[in-house]
Amino acid sequence: MLSRFGLKEEPFKDNLDERFYFSTKQHERAYASMVYCITENEPAGIILGTSGVGKSLISQRLLSTLDKDKTYIPIIVLIYPKMSKIALLREIYSQLGLPKLKSNPNTSDLLEPIHSHIIDQYKNGKRIALMMDESHFLNVSALHLIRTLTNIETAKEKLITSIFIAEQKFLKRLQYKTYDSLRGRIKIKAQLDPLDADETAQFIQYRLHVAGAKEDLFPEESYELIYKRSKGICRNINKIAGQALFDAFFDGQTEVTMESLKGSLKNLSGIL
Repeated sequence: MLSRFGLKEEPFKDNLDERFYFSTKQHERAYASMVYCITENEPAGIILGTSGVGKSLISQRLLSTLDKDKTYIPIIVLIYPKMSKIALLREIYSQLGLPKLKSNPNTSDLLEPIHSHIIDQYKNGKRIALMMDESHFLNVSALHLIRTLTNIETAKEKLITSIFIAEQKFLKRLQYKTYDSLRGRIKIKAQLDPLDADETAQFIQYRLHVAGAKEDLFPEESYELIYKRSKGICRNINKIAGQALFDAFFDGQTEVTMESLKGSLKNLSGIL
């Protein structure tokens, strides 16, 4: 399929390949905000946005950037629904490369060596940057645990920065009084919104270019329709554009037409 369109690889995969990272002004601002949060030793920062707008790609970019700077030890934890405090601690423990645990560890078995490791790394001139993707799934006990980690400090500075990467509803949860202390530790906030119409067109063209396309494969008038149906959400744009390419190939075309795009949108009915 790819050779017919002059492509070297699939341009619209929903993955975390940084080569396909399309950076808008707001994405650059969010990235720079979190770099500032970490490098200024702030206790916590937060990236908010609807699912599919590119939050996880920013975390991957942060990871690769900080990996090159020997001052930081960046780790990413993927939070899942009903993840327990112990499960969260175990994941952090594992990501830090700490010694093998005994079976069925309790909170102290995990928290104490994590605490000691953070201090030891600081003495060696390094700081931990903990990024938690899908943070809106964190439960009450897990959130209070993160607050505890942000308490690790010297007289001059915090020894760990926690970055919450979450959907908008997470911010509403933080307004409850029980989270006053944690909310007070969040010093930097970044917001990611869906792309606008022009950015949607640029997003498609950019990904096609990275994948090897030498010419436009979508008619100019198609971008407005894709924008309206995708609502500017990157994941939806990928889904529509990918389906359109497949349908064009199946129908023996060498590019996407408006007629075939409308057919593709019908095929996607119910899953956009």
